[in-house]
Amino acid sequence: MKEFILIRHGETEGNIAKKFAGHTDLPLNSLGEKNAKELLGNPKLRDWKRVISSPMKRCLETAALAIPEIKPELSPGLMEMNFGVFENLDYEEIQEKFPQELKQWNNDRINYTIPRGENLRDMIKRVVETFEEELKSYQGKTVIFTHGGTIGILLAHYLFNSPEHIWRFSIEHCKITRLNFNEDFAYLKSLNE
Repeated sequence: MKEFILIRHGETEGNIAKKFAGHTDLPLNSLGEKNAKELLGNPKLRDWKRVISSPMKRCLETAALAIPEIKPELSPGLMEMNFGVFENLDYEEIQEKFPQELKQWNNDRINYTIPRGENLRDMIKRVVETFEEELKSYQGKTVIFTHGGTIGILLAHYLFNSPEHIWRFSIEHCKITRLNFNEDFAYLKSLNE
């Protein structure tokens, strides 16, 4: 049995302002720091063998506060979606500045490539290929600090084999999701613990 603990980073000011901040490198806010510190000593985070993190500040800070005794391995493949020209804007700002691009994206959220960004299909490919490598090189219970979109992709891929199911999961900040594998069979052991 292979166990992966997936943890979405703590809250940022960009989350509060509802900004599209996939590749915008934001730090944790005070609540994000508090919630990350509350993970310290959680019994579900004991006996880990590897700690992996997206290279974004919000993930690295969460990892450092939750498991301070180890420096995580960086995994750029597990980063959030690159929202390109939508980065660091809220929905209303995007409507105002990029109405045509937003319309195209809303019509096809999976295949439309945001200018200077990526499309969801490319992100899915990147995330799944990265995670497949982790599955192959599994060395024991692994804790991954990453993003809500990344966790949604992993759950949709391994549980439903369909990208359209990404939005069926509400991934909360600093909560534990356990995705386990028994041979080739994936199952969700817990969500937002």
